[in-house]
Amino acid sequence: MATLSDDDQQLLARLLAAHKDTVEHTALLAQDRQRRREAAAELHDAGHSFKWIGDQLGLSAQAVESFLKYRQRRQERDGSAEKP
Repeated sequence: MATLSDDDQQLLARLLAAHKDTVEHTALLAQDRQRRREAAAELHDAGHSFKWIGDQLGLSAQAVESFLKYRQRRQERDGSAEKP
């Protein structure tokens, strides 16, 4: 590999830092999505409609139903035995 100029070294450092942040944020986002699914499922189980939950989040009822059923659809697609 060729020797990098100072400018290229700084750019590479920025690239590596941004990539590290992206990896960390992706993991956190997955955890947050799961927390959202669990909380919404509990509200739905408590008798609140998808529309009501969506209204609280600024989403449509269809969007709420979609993210709640995400794991079920994935299991069906993958043939997974993992429980939601």
